[in-house]
Amino acid sequence: MKKYLVGIALSLVLPAFVFAYFQPATLTDGVNRVAVYTQEQADRLFNTGFSLETKSLGSAAGNTFEQQVVFNKGFVEGNKITNASTTLRAARTLTASEVCNSGTITVNSAAVAGTIAEASLDVTLPATTTLFKQCLKTNGDEIKFDFINQSPTAASTTEIVAGTGCQVIVGVADGDAVIPGQKGATITMKRVTDWLADGGSKDCVAKVYEWN
Repeated sequence: MKKYLVGIALSLVLPAFVFAYFQPATLTDGVNRVAVYTQEQADRLFNTGFSLETKSLGSAAGNTFEQQVVFNKGFVEGNKITNASTTLRAARTLTASEVCNSGTITVNSAAVAGTIAEASLDVTLPATTTLFKQCLKTNGDEIKFDFINQSPTAASTTEIVAGTGCQVIVGVADGDAVIPGQKGATITMKRVTDWLADGGSKDCVAKVYEWN
């Protein structure tokens, strides 16, 4: 009876995989890693301070989390920086891939001080037809990125223009979607079916909050 009770107590502190059927696993004590293939090996190592090795989630593309996720050690948010133009001498339409896969989008990275024409053009956001295929696939989905006009000339303004099917809403600062040189904005794009209740012509909101 004593052995039976000890067996029950031990099972309560072992990982879930030992309850149903044993699966090969890797145990670690923080320095050493040991592969185990039997329940007996696992029991012996657990008693000497080993625990089940956990692996980093890594890339989890495509996963949908239906419940709240808690990150005890914090969460680093961000993505790659995309340079959409060295000198914006022609109006530029951003692609859905650029918007969906970038944390920051810059223009005029090589603009010359005092040359206004290198930045005084429009940057148009992608149309919903491509944006919804790339990332905003479900009603209510939202993405966010920073947009920076790197021109050294403040008068070299770049206007953010909504793509087809989307509507730009200006947040703070000077009340427009025009970004002067050496300034930027945070742009949040959200898919909202027929958000204007106008029969479905606008299914996307692009909120532009200028800063700096």
